Amino acid sequence: MAVPQLYYFTIRGFGEYIRLLFLDNGIKFEDIRFDYEGNEWQEFKKGMLLGQLPCLKVDGQEIVQTGAIMRHLGRVHGYWSLWSGNKNGRMPDRSSAVLQNLEEK
Repeated sequence: MAVPQLYYFTIRGFGEYIRLLFLDNGIKFEDIRFDYEGNEWQEFKKGMLLGQLPCLKVDGQEIVQTGAIMRHLGRVHGYWSLWSGNKNGRMPDRSSAVLQNLEEK
């Protein structure tokens, strides 16, 4: 598997949850940051499937939305087993909902 690339802005926002998951678990990743007002982001955005960040590129595929990225990483790196009795993904989905609530506040 290739080293995943995380694309986000030079701020601490929803991309930070993903960065922390990588860093706290010693998972190698490439951290690519954009200035929101910069030309580099505007040009890069044109070539993206949905034109939004955070974006995780893994093996040539783009995954966007913080919750979707976190769930993907949980499945790939075996973190689903951290939640006992969680056979159908309720705990990560609940965590995703908490992130969404934080965004609304």
